[in-house]
Amino acid sequence: MKESRNSTDENINQNVVNMNCDQTNNIFDYGELAIGIGTFVLGIAVAIATWYNASKDRKVHISDKQQDWLIQFREITSNLIGIQNQLFYKYWSIIDTNITTDEIVRGRQDLGHELEKYQAQLLLMFDSNDKIYKKFVSHFAIINPILFKGALSEENLLIGARNKMFDDIHQTIKKQKKRIANLNTKNPLI
Repeated sequence: MKESRNSTDENINQNVVNMNCDQTNNIFDYGELAIGIGTFVLGIAVAIATWYNASKDRKVHISDKQQDWLIQFREITSNLIGIQNQLFYKYWSIIDTNITTDEIVRGRQDLGHELEKYQAQLLLMFDSNDKIYKKFVSHFAIINPILFKGALSEENLLIGARNKMFDDIHQTIKKQKKRIANLNTKNPLI
């Protein structure tokens, strides 16, 4: 009987071990499933974070390019306005009687070439179909003949056209600064 009791105890122990193994296997199955789901969710989260960072980096890159464009625009317009001022004050309303006619003609020609260069650079910063491009062409069409003709009677027309040009320059700068601050990338170019 003792032997049969030992045998029964062994059977019970064996059954308990088998049940524990089955439960352990089930726990491992659920654990692997949880790890799989966690890995999948983590992969999605990493993909979303990567996409978001790439999108933000692209916006910052475009804003940097817009900032470079704005710096170049300011440089070109300041040079253009400086040359217009030289033509106006030095060769248009001549006060210095020591300047000869040849010097006046040569000076106007030299500054005229510089003026055309900066006007072309300014216009090339815009698409030829843009409204602002057409406005600058219109301003130059009024300003240039008056500067080179040197007619004092048209001084008010010159000043009016230059003031409109200044307004357009300021509006363009304001618009671009706003786009840079908002990281606006809808139209990367002005």
